Amino acid sequence: MVVVTGIPRTSRYGSIDAGQDAIRFRVGDDAGDRFVTIERTENVLIVILPDGKVGRFSLSQGLARSFFERASRVASENFLREACDLLDASEKQKCDAFLATYSEPIPGDSEAPVGVLVN
Repeated sequence: MVVVTGIPRTSRYGSIDAGQDAIRFRVGDDAGDRFVTIERTENVLIVILPDGKVGRFSLSQGLARSFFERASRVASENFLREACDLLDASEKQKCDAFLATYSEPIPGDSEAPVGVLVN
Protein backbone atom coordinates (compact mmCIF):
# COMPACT_ATOMS: atom_id res chain seq x y z
CA MET A 1 0.00 0.00 0.00
CA VAL A 2 1.22 3.50 -0.81
CA VAL A 3 -0.59 6.47 0.70
CA VAL A 4 0.09 9.91 -0.74
CA THR A 5 -1.38 13.16 0.42
CA GLY A 6 -2.28 16.14 -1.67
CA ILE A 7 -0.37 18.69 0.36
CA PRO A 8 3.26 19.41 1.14
CA ARG A 9 5.16 17.10 3.43
CA THR A 10 6.04 20.02 5.72
CA SER A 11 2.45 20.75 6.76
CA ARG A 12 0.75 19.38 9.85
CA TYR A 13 -1.16 16.98 7.61
CA GLY A 14 0.33 13.57 8.11
CA SER A 15 0.17 10.25 9.83
CA ILE A 16 -1.05 10.66 13.37
CA ASP A 17 -1.44 7.07 14.48
CA ALA A 18 0.13 4.19 12.56
CA GLY A 19 -1.18 0.93 13.96
CA GLN A 20 -0.77 -2.65 12.86
CA ASP A 21 -4.10 -2.74 10.98
CA ALA A 22 -4.80 0.92 10.13
CA ILE A 23 -3.28 4.38 9.86
CA ARG A 24 -5.06 7.55 10.92
CA PHE A 25 -4.34 10.83 9.10
CA ARG A 26 -5.19 14.37 10.11
CA VAL A 27 -6.99 16.28 7.33
CA GLY A 28 -8.09 19.85 6.85
CA ASP A 29 -6.55 23.06 8.09
CA ASP A 30 -5.40 24.07 11.55
CA ALA A 31 -8.92 25.10 12.53
CA GLY A 32 -10.04 21.65 13.61
CA ASP A 33 -9.16 18.07 14.17
CA ARG A 34 -10.61 15.87 11.42
CA PHE A 35 -9.21 12.46 10.70
CA VAL A 36 -9.35 9.77 8.01
CA THR A 37 -8.58 6.17 8.92
CA ILE A 38 -7.10 3.92 6.25
CA GLU A 39 -7.09 0.15 6.70
CA ARG A 40 -3.79 -1.47 5.73
CA THR A 41 -4.02 -3.40 2.48
CA GLU A 42 -1.77 -4.47 -0.40
CA ASN A 43 -1.36 -3.40 -4.02
CA VAL A 44 -3.31 -0.16 -3.63
CA LEU A 45 -2.52 3.50 -4.12
CA ILE A 46 -4.51 5.59 -1.66
CA VAL A 47 -4.75 9.34 -2.24
CA ILE A 48 -5.98 11.57 0.59
CA LEU A 49 -6.83 15.14 -0.40
CA PRO A 50 -6.73 18.08 2.03
CA ASP A 51 -10.55 18.14 2.23
CA GLY A 52 -10.58 14.51 3.42
CA LYS A 53 -11.65 12.89 0.14
CA VAL A 54 -10.05 9.47 -0.27
CA GLY A 55 -9.35 7.75 -3.58
CA ARG A 56 -8.27 4.09 -3.86
CA PHE A 57 -6.64 2.79 -7.01
CA SER A 58 -5.38 -0.71 -7.81
CA LEU A 59 -1.67 -1.25 -8.40
CA SER A 60 0.04 -4.22 -10.02
CA GLN A 61 1.47 -6.84 -7.67
CA GLY A 62 4.59 -5.58 -5.86
CA LEU A 63 4.50 -2.10 -7.41
CA ALA A 64 3.63 -0.34 -4.16
CA ARG A 65 6.62 -1.83 -2.37
CA SER A 66 9.10 -0.99 -5.13
CA PHE A 67 7.73 2.57 -5.46
CA PHE A 68 7.94 3.12 -1.70
CA GLU A 69 11.51 1.80 -1.55
CA ARG A 70 12.62 4.00 -4.47
CA ALA A 71 10.80 7.07 -3.16
CA SER A 72 12.41 6.59 0.25
CA ARG A 73 15.85 6.92 -1.38
CA VAL A 74 15.20 9.46 -4.16
CA ALA A 75 13.97 13.03 -3.63
CA SER A 76 10.85 14.10 -5.47
CA GLU A 77 8.93 17.33 -5.91
CA ASN A 78 5.61 15.55 -6.29
CA PHE A 79 5.08 12.05 -4.90
CA LEU A 80 1.37 12.35 -5.70
CA ARG A 81 1.86 12.66 -9.47
CA GLU A 82 4.63 10.07 -9.52
CA ALA A 83 2.44 7.57 -7.69
CA CYS A 84 -0.49 8.23 -10.05
CA ASP A 85 1.82 7.58 -12.99
CA LEU A 86 2.23 3.98 -11.72
CA LEU A 87 -1.40 3.15 -12.52
CA ASP A 88 -2.55 1.27 -15.59
CA ALA A 89 -4.62 3.21 -18.14
CA SER A 90 -8.06 2.59 -16.64
CA GLU A 91 -6.96 3.26 -13.03
CA LYS A 92 -5.04 6.35 -14.19
CA GLN A 93 -8.21 7.66 -15.81
CA LYS A 94 -10.08 7.16 -12.50
CA CYS A 95 -7.28 8.89 -10.59
CA ASP A 96 -7.27 11.84 -13.00
CA ALA A 97 -11.05 12.18 -12.56
CA PHE A 98 -10.64 12.02 -8.77
CA LEU A 99 -8.02 14.79 -8.91
CA ALA A 100 -9.96 16.98 -11.38
CA THR A 101 -11.07 19.54 -8.79
CA TYR A 102 -7.86 19.41 -6.75
CA SER A 103 -5.42 22.33 -7.05
CA GLU A 104 -1.88 21.09 -6.55
CA PRO A 105 0.74 23.30 -4.92
CA ILE A 106 3.06 24.76 -7.56
CA PRO A 107 6.21 22.64 -8.04
CA GLY A 108 9.23 24.46 -6.70
CA ASP A 109 7.04 26.35 -4.22
CA SER A 110 8.64 26.66 -0.81
CA GLU A 111 6.24 24.07 0.57
CA ALA A 112 6.98 21.35 -2.00
CA PRO A 113 7.47 18.37 -2.19
CA VAL A 114 3.87 17.21 -2.31
CA GLY A 115 3.05 14.03 -0.49
CA VAL A 116 3.62 11.90 2.52
CA LEU A 117 4.49 8.31 1.75
CA VAL A 118 3.38 5.45 3.94
CA ASN A 119 4.00 1.79 3.20
